[in-house]
Amino acid sequence: MGKMLRLLLVCCILLSAALCTSFLCEKQRIAPTIKTKYATDITATAARLNGDLITLGTASQVKLTFEWGTRGASYTKKGTVPAMTVPGLFYLDISGLEPDTTYYFRAVAVGDGTHYGAERSFKTAAVS
Repeated sequence: MGKMLRLLLVCCILLSAALCTSFLCEKQRIAPTIKTKYATDITATAARLNGDLITLGTASQVKLTFEWGTRGASYTKKGTVPAMTVPGLFYLDISGLEPDTTYYFRAVAVGDGTHYGAERSFKTAAVS
């Protein structure tokens, strides 16, 4: 009886290993995490949008963009930042903005999934 139980246990282990390497134990994909930081260097027609890539998730590289527009949660413009392979700060300088106007923006990270940073806003300076 001991040999039979041992044989059954070995078969279960081999079957579990075979199933795990096929479709049951697929690698879990984890999206990157990102934080939208405040805009800086704001003038009447330009600004610097800032972000922080907190983690890459399970991706080896993360594509980064900023989205912005003049209405909250409605982004009509998009700018790309070079992809990153390690966490850290990044930015995008934008121009062609309207003076004395409030803009809304967020950072976006795409790796093994997509993560959207919180929306932030800034107001361009008035023309003197």
